[in-house]
Amino acid sequence: MLGLACAALGFLAAVVAQDDLQGPNIYNLSQLSWSLHNTNGSIVVPAKVPSCAHLDLLAAGVITEPTVGLNDGLQRWIPYEPVWTYTANASQLSTFASQYDEAYLVFNGLDTVTNEASGNLTLDFGSPTLYADEQHNITGFNATPLSDTYEFLHREMIRKTQSDFGWDWGMAAAPVGVYKCAYLVGLSASNTSAPALYEANTLIDIYRKGQVPNLPPDQTTDWVVNVSAQVVSAQNFPSPQMVISIPELNLTSPTMAVEAIKAGQDSTINASFSVPANAPQLW
Repeated sequence: MLGLACAALGFLAAVVAQDDLQGPNIYNLSQLSWSLHNTNGSIVVPAKVPSCAHLDLLAAGVITEPTVGLNDGLQRWIPYEPVWTYTANASQLSTFASQYDEAYLVFNGLDTVTNEASGNLTLDFGSPTLYADEQHNITGFNATPLSDTYEFLHREMIRKTQSDFGWDWGMAAAPVGVYKCAYLVGLSASNTSAPALYEANTLIDIYRKGQVPNLPPDQTTDWVVNVSAQVVSAQNFPSPQMVISIPELNLTSPTMAVEAIKAGQDSTINASFSVPANAPQLW
């Protein structure tokens, strides 16, 4: 496991587990009172975040256990519903956000075709099956002749877990919803009790020096560890620096200059360093 730290003008931000954010500047959206309704409002039930439409309908008694008996087929109307909408009263979020210079909604997992509306916190989830059909009709594209063996067609037209479309012994549920934790993150340049920077995403790429795709690398060459981090900030950091640490190997990179971070904008910072070929134990 890699430990990553970004140092910017004395500011230090440690990587945290993205599904376990905690702190006084973090508002967990699971604390809000959520509801779920279908397109025409004929179904309205209490909801949770994280969750999905099937689980919330099950908890409300609208459906029975999807994996039992013939329910896989009888409940196909759920993924074919044009829109499932999750709504929560956002007044608490406004009060929370007013304490900070910047506040960002962070959704770690939305499945899949989603629109977000302001005012009350509203998330509209379009039907993944209808979306896949629509994209197929627009493009006329079939990625594989095996597409028709899935219970919902045209799975290749949407970036979604392919088994959601039913295959072999698997059920065809094509669920929608907020399937990972979600937060409101407050950032401040003036309030020292809150951080000024939040790391939204991190990409770590490890490869051999000189390695190219589709060819076996030279196993005697050193490793390259490349880190890219997407950050948002409440203040400018014109000369940030990054340090990459691998505690298991007792290795720490030199301090490396990275791209400038601008307040109120998405910024991506990149750095890489070399790890000796014999440092990791291979299996």
